[in-house]
Amino acid sequence: MFAHLPIGFYSNMRSITGERTVLHLKKSTYGTTIAPRLWYKHLMKAFHELGFESSSYDKCFLIRKDMMIVVYVDDCGISTDKPEKIDELVNQLKEKGFDLEIEGDFETFLGVKIRQMKDGRYHLLQEGLIKKVLEAAKMTDCSPNHVPAAPTPLGKDPNGEPWSQHPWRYSSIVGMLIYLCTNTRPDISYAVSCAARFNSNPKVSHATAVKTILCYLKKTSNKGLIVNFNGTLDLEAYCDADFAGLFKSEAPYDPAVSRSRGGYIIFLGGVPLIWKSSLLSCTTLSTLEAEYVQLSCSMTVLLGLKNLIKELLPRLQLPNLTAFVRSIIFEDNAGTLLLAISQRITNRTRYLSQFYHHFWSFVHCPQDGPPQNNPNGPWHDGKIKVSKITTDKQRADIFTKGLTRVPFKRNQFSINGWYSFSL
Repeated sequence: MFAHLPIGFYSNMRSITGERTVLHLKKSTYGTTIAPRLWYKHLMKAFHELGFESSSYDKCFLIRKDMMIVVYVDDCGISTDKPEKIDELVNQLKEKGFDLEIEGDFETFLGVKIRQMKDGRYHLLQEGLIKKVLEAAKMTDCSPNHVPAAPTPLGKDPNGEPWSQHPWRYSSIVGMLIYLCTNTRPDISYAVSCAARFNSNPKVSHATAVKTILCYLKKTSNKGLIVNFNGTLDLEAYCDADFAGLFKSEAPYDPAVSRSRGGYIIFLGGVPLIWKSSLLSCTTLSTLEAEYVQLSCSMTVLLGLKNLIKELLPRLQLPNLTAFVRSIIFEDNAGTLLLAISQRITNRTRYLSQFYHHFWSFVHCPQDGPPQNNPNGPWHDGKIKVSKITTDKQRADIFTKGLTRVPFKRNQFSINGWYSFSL
């Protein structure tokens, strides 16, 4: 990084070629493009000198024999069974020049409050952010709503009235909603993803859709994500796709009219861990292809999580946990299920890119036969089991389309853990 000499500085400095010189910045400066990278290298160097190793699958997840640390920019969450080790680590980091602020127990992290319920479960919620976004949109007194999105897909509305950005800025409100749905509110992921498409040119109809989300949050502001760990390390994934869901919601000449929306959610030990709702990156020609593309994309996330857990297992030393990382992914489309398991190319699927078949070697197929010396069944052989599920039990359905009240509540309860809500 180079900088011009400031005004008033000795300006007759010249290089050996006679040209005027510039300053070479040796240290990081806040706001420069290289600052995040330099901070990461500086922090990792300190942790590595203290005996920590970065995970091969997540470099901001640090592991030591007696401790684990998760890093998010300059916030760190520390886990250990020996509290005195935390004080020791803090003192060691201070000796290395870090200015640390200790926030105590793990009750709030990155704006997420963590509360223990009467039955032993944990409740992750962001009441403060919900209150903030309602105040920013001047909707603290709005009428509560039962669902965050209308059943009809949200289109570009090219002839609609532009949003005046008054009394609130569209992108600012949507940005807060994105952070909310990413952390503790998977039930609004579909609605927020639809609204986020129009950040650059919102119309009044899009602002109305955002208000619908806010009215729903008004009704559920004291609820978040219930963590109910079942004592295993089973990975369960649900994926779904809505083929050409924007048909009739976009203009016939708009390429977006043929786009499909996909979504997935992955549970670890019964706890929702990662979820997403988004338009597929490619145009698909059938329901089978849309479902298969989403299955393939979900597999990339599932495989990464599986590898991370397998890396951690030897270090956890928790005798009550199963020694296997069992993985299963649920699919409700029969054609997609057959293609994923049989791995046979036909005339109707020959055109699919090989990229989407990347997971074949990681999936258990019937032709593989039963696992050798394993009486526990096929999903204990280290491979991922692809299993059929009925549409009414498909937990990812909530990420692909706007649902009416009854099916939405069914999906909402199953992913947020609101079966029995009592603090």
